[in-house]
Amino acid sequence: MGVRLALFCAILGASSWGVQAAAQQPAAGLPSQPAPMTIHVTVTDKAGNSISGLRASDFTLLDDNHATPIRAFSASQAAAPLIILLVDQVNEPFRALSIEQKELQDFLGQNQGRLQFPVALMFLTDSGLQQTKPTTDGNALVGLLSKHTADLRIIGASHDIYSNEALFQTSLRAFESIVDYEAGYPGRKLLIWISQGWPTLDMPDTTMLSVKEQKDIFGMIVTASNLLRFTNTTVYSVDPEGNYDVASLHSVEWQQYQKPVSRFDRSQYGNLAVQVLAERSGGLVRYGGNNTAQEISRCTQDAAGGYDLTFEPHASDKPNAWHSLRVKLDKSGTTVRTLDGYYAQP
Repeated sequence: MGVRLALFCAILGASSWGVQAAAQQPAAGLPSQPAPMTIHVTVTDKAGNSISGLRASDFTLLDDNHATPIRAFSASQAAAPLIILLVDQVNEPFRALSIEQKELQDFLGQNQGRLQFPVALMFLTDSGLQQTKPTTDGNALVGLLSKHTADLRIIGASHDIYSNEALFQTSLRAFESIVDYEAGYPGRKLLIWISQGWPTLDMPDTTMLSVKEQKDIFGMIVTASNLLRFTNTTVYSVDPEGNYDVASLHSVEWQQYQKPVSRFDRSQYGNLAVQVLAERSGGLVRYGGNNTAQEISRCTQDAAGGYDLTFEPHASDKPNAWHSLRVKLDKSGTTVRTLDGYYAQP
């Protein structure tokens, strides 16, 4: 357990996660009034198409299963959302990268390369993040993609436990950096993480974790939730390996970590899996499909439409008290996705 704890503390020490979590706590002895909170709600039909023309009266917002007044309501028609396509070359096997590149070219080149929304490409390699500027010129992005060469993966060369921990650390740092980058852009952001996902360091028995480890993990879970909410970011996980990957362990093991973490002693590394972050942010987890371009297109459909609901969150008598959120819609045959909750503060 010493190597795992050392690596995890390295994340907290070398990044701003721990600092941000502390900064979000109110000063001791000073009461705080929760600011109004706005959440984005995606409503689709059975085919995954956005449904427009809905009114505030069609929605019911539940905060910890209690109906909460919707103070403001609007259809999302602000600045065009920013779409980030993250090509994960750290966690993805070599066999998938060439196929993945071809599928990305197909997606970017559709409609003669005229993209509906600005798109930025990012590449996660062992040497760090590489990125392009957002543009609606898909042909320009295809050119940049063609010039990009996958770095040799030193970290992923072995399959021991240290390797998995290093992959976890590298991936989570990259996730934080991307969300920080997105904070500089107004409006909604869609982060589409293209890979099989990073290791969950699977450990269903929480007794194997020390109290310090669980508190550290819980702090990162809270901060991840806050960052996604503050930056208005929705996460999408797209596994490009199709049928090859559909029966693999890592494509399903994250599902045991889907429940929200309301107490530090229930925290596990798997609660920070990219698939879990996607579902909790109101995004999608796509795996088992053999056409990555189509899977990405399905995710980007969410960029058009949707609704913004503003309400007054509850204060708490203790820090980081979990509040679940659920949005019900008075329309049959629809699917509603949104942020699954927030951590209330005193």
